[in-house]
Amino acid sequence: MHELYREGHIPEEHYVSAQRFLQDVRKFHGHSHGVVQYGERVQSSYKDRLPVLGGRPDAFRRMQKMLDGLYAHDRGLFNYLVRQKELARGSLSDLGRMWSGYTTNKTTRAYMTGRVASLVASMHESYSEP
Repeated sequence: MHELYREGHIPEEHYVSAQRFLQDVRKFHGHSHGVVQYGERVQSSYKDRLPVLGGRPDAFRRMQKMLDGLYAHDRGLFNYLVRQKELARGSLSDLGRMWSGYTTNKTTRAYMTGRVASLVASMHESYSEP
């Protein structure tokens, strides 16, 4: 996403909203603060601890609102991009070749650039609402 922003394909305000979403993901995840459970035993030597995944509920609400507001095609792309982070990385051209009928690097990259820019625009709409 940073590359697309740098190249001018994503407006700054959309990029900022996407970064806010990423911050909310990190805030919601929270930290176990030393509470670790294995099977039936619980290690709890940390005294002043928060609940497991003691993340911020306001971050969760913003994330949920954004995800609920996505159209199915945007949600599908979002899910794929999140899962792809765990897989071997390809370029935008590689993704465009998989998701479209285009064959040249220029057209497949342009296709995916448009799809990602559209997804980020949807994220921005959700994050810019009160």
